[in-house]
Amino acid sequence: MIKVITDSGAIFEDESEVKKLGITVVPLRIRLKDKVYYENVDIDANGLIQEIARTKAIPSSLPPTRDYMEKVYKALIKEGDEIIGIYTSSHINPVALVAREASIPFLGRARITIIDSEVSSYALGIMVKEAAKAAQRGRSLDTIVRVVRGMIPYMYIASFSQDLKFLRHKKIISPSQAILGTMMGIKVFLIIEDGKFIPLEKVQTEEEMAEKLAEFTAEFVSIKRLAVLKSDMDETVNAFLEKFSSLSFKIKPLILPLNPSMICYLGPRAISLTIQEGGV
Repeated sequence: MIKVITDSGAIFEDESEVKKLGITVVPLRIRLKDKVYYENVDIDANGLIQEIARTKAIPSSLPPTRDYMEKVYKALIKEGDEIIGIYTSSHINPVALVAREASIPFLGRARITIIDSEVSSYALGIMVKEAAKAAQRGRSLDTIVRVVRGMIPYMYIASFSQDLKFLRHKKIISPSQAILGTMMGIKVFLIIEDGKFIPLEKVQTEEEMAEKLAEFTAEFVSIKRLAVLKSDMDETVNAFLEKFSSLSFKIKPLILPLNPSMICYLGPRAISLTIQEGGV
């Protein structure tokens, strides 16, 4: 059977499905000051938030090493000679680039296809899970690749960050914008477009954040899946859910925690929506 691999930037609503579907998850690395952790192995979201508060430092999300990826491929090839790797956007973490380099020694021995998802978090998890289900149904590698690539245009991520120094550190906003915005209590609204975080608007209150997220959601004609990912933003989440309930969509939003790799970008006080547009 075709083996499916992803990175720990992917979020799944039910972690037991990962094992059941035979998905291999390689941990991204989190660097905080002079220490490097493995995401969801020796540090989780709560642990990272505590370390950020303790050290006053901004973490960085790093890919696995090439050697690590080569060992993962070597182990998977013992089980089958076809692998599809679906990874976090290379603009967020260069894991797909490292994965592609690590596949080179296996050319001729196995067929390894690398896909840059152009997203991360729950959107990535959706794509990976669909690929694994298709693999279990016996679909060909070419078919699975077409399915995954076809999902990319229907995935949307919109977020709010209250920690502007994180956005400055990732060069999403300028130092002057971060300083002025922090003084004014600004929260920045961002979307992921072509794999990159793009800042769009600024608001000052949690009510305005919830309103902006509801406006973003209301632009869709049909929604197949919607997840609210959060870190220390319960009031905003509740306000958004109240506004969402007045819209015409029949789906029930999932509420999930932000993972460490997203906290590296958005900070410990953030909220992020993942929307899969209907029709896929």
